[in-house]
Amino acid sequence: MNDSSQGLSRLMDVIVGSSAGAVLVAALDLGVIPLLSGHPQGLTATEVGKHLGLDQRSSTQLLTAMACMGLVVPVDGRYRASELSARHLLPGALDYIGGLAEFIHTRSWDQLGRLSDHLRGSAGRAEDQETLYDPGDEALRRFWSGVHPLSRAAGHALPRLLGLSGGRRLLDVGGGTGGFASGFCQSLNDSRATVFELPFVAEIARSSIDREHMGHAVDVVAGDFFVQDLPSGHDTVALVNVLHNWGPEQVAELLTKCHKALDPGGTIAIVEHLVPAAEPESVTSALVGLLMVIQTEEGRTYTAEEHLSTLSAAGFTDARAEPFPGQAIASHVVIANRN
Repeated sequence: MNDSSQGLSRLMDVIVGSSAGAVLVAALDLGVIPLLSGHPQGLTATEVGKHLGLDQRSSTQLLTAMACMGLVVPVDGRYRASELSARHLLPGALDYIGGLAEFIHTRSWDQLGRLSDHLRGSAGRAEDQETLYDPGDEALRRFWSGVHPLSRAAGHALPRLLGLSGGRRLLDVGGGTGGFASGFCQSLNDSRATVFELPFVAEIARSSIDREHMGHAVDVVAGDFFVQDLPSGHDTVALVNVLHNWGPEQVAELLTKCHKALDPGGTIAIVEHLVPAAEPESVTSALVGLLMVIQTEEGRTYTAEEHLSTLSAAGFTDARAEPFPGQAIASHVVIANRN
């Protein structure tokens, strides 16, 4: 294939890329994965159609698309849920992320569909801080539940990346539903964590932590990190996908508060989707930045250099950025120490 053909192929992938997400959300809405999971021997397209009220053409094309995406496995004319789907797309599963998919494709993609208007400023901001963190927003609750297993996986992986040993005391600032803190403590013996979150998210966090039987290791403190001081007595502070919601001045303020709260000799870890100063390598990181333009007052994705500079200004030392391979929730970890 010549360079022109490869370029056109990449453009076509971009053009139809959102269609794959639409297929996944339709499958969730129709209940395809629960249906197939209840029939381990598999079902034909005709049988699936009868269960879901679809004609054969529709069920065949849907299952074909799902098979190409790895969501179902075709065997001898029948379809079974893939291991990937059974683990992450079956409601009630511990690692279910379907709520995140639904949130992104019912809210974020609708907003991105009017991106040019948002960039011009003619559409106004799609969210403000009140609606973005509205405790009555059921879709937002699904978002938090969907992010939870991704955060837990990152929490498992971070100690290995940093070479940490057991007995740590983690403060997870803006720690969502406690997934990162739970994963962190599961991977390090005798470690404890405190999740500091807004009151309505703290309520969800307590429920999620109890469900994973991690209440012995993870505490939850409700509060607003721009209003209250952060809890003290921790040798590790984590900010997992927090800073991209805020502008540079607020980021600087929050990192200064983290420095004050962190024990001397402690470590701070910023877990984020970062973009290089030019030629962004990660489409996800770039899209996160655009969503922040739509949804927040000043939020955006940052470069590693920007975080390194702000950490230094806040009093941290030995700052460095490391890739975070294999993690869906972030591309990098920016690490620094407090003397």
